[in-house]
Amino acid sequence: MGGKGDFRAHIRRIIGLVEKYSYGISLSVEVFSNRPEDMVVQAEEFARQFGRYRNLNMKVLDRMGGAETIEGSIRHIMDVNEALQAGADIVTVPPTFFRQMTQHPKTDEAVSQFLGDFQEWLS
Repeated sequence: MGGKGDFRAHIRRIIGLVEKYSYGISLSVEVFSNRPEDMVVQAEEFARQFGRYRNLNMKVLDRMGGAETIEGSIRHIMDVNEALQAGADIVTVPPTFFRQMTQHPKTDEAVSQFLGDFQEWLS
């Protein structure tokens, strides 16, 4: 498998294999532009070409980059929330950012309190 080919044909082959073996898995196809108007056009084109596959997702996300600062982390969380509120079914984030999104001191405090109360109840 050396050379490059038509990515559309490659996606069709992937869909064909997934359908042939009845995996029914989610398949994400990402747009390859940074201009919002081009992103929409590409996503619509992909939907026309590959939309027969019902588990197809279009990846039209901000290029978020790293989350080195608190301000950056907050902005990224807002981006994720905005994407979900706009109807996104999937949001792709790097593993380190996912951990930041799911951790909160109050959640940790509540879990610790629950575990402590439960251990006391067991005694």
